[in-house]
Amino acid sequence: KGFFKRYAMNKDMHVEITEDEHPMLFGFIHQLCEELGAPEPNRVFVSPDVNAACISRTSLVNLFVEPKRDLLIGLGLVNCMNLSEFKAVLAHEFGHFCHLGKTSSYTVVVKRIIFDLVEGEDWFDRLIEWNKKQENVFSVFGHVVGACLWAGRKVLWWMLKTISLQDRVVSREQGFHADLV
Repeated sequence: KGFFKRYAMNKDMHVEITEDEHPMLFGFIHQLCEELGAPEPNRVFVSPDVNAACISRTSLVNLFVEPKRDLLIGLGLVNCMNLSEFKAVLAHEFGHFCHLGKTSSYTVVVKRIIFDLVEGEDWFDRLIEWNKKQENVFSVFGHVVGACLWAGRKVLWWMLKTISLQDRVVSREQGFHADLV
């Protein structure tokens, strides 16, 4: 259930831009990556937000292969900064490109899988609920399996909370490292 789920990007809020459309911006990005020794983003997106971010689109494959990283530039951010401030913000984001390793992608993938197992609903969950509503032997089956699922999901929920707390600590540390870049 959670292992093969793909997450779609919000195409209404994140619009991909290309080097052909915006050569000056991409020239700026290439130069900044070269100065920092940072890998270049796989793709660049803009959004109306007042934010910039390093985006990793992760899936089960990323337990074995490093995910590609995209750059998100908020146009609200661009509109309220001068060029040197914008350069500093992008340098911080490229610092994330430099310091995010496999551990970070493992954590993201594991958290998404566990979250989907706990919160996601699929055909099996609906079948169990249907069985619980029956007034025959299927009801017993539905209640027994439903109780086992509930207990398993509670254990997974506590694991998710523990992983998330540790991930916050690591994310904060990664933010400090990105600031140093």
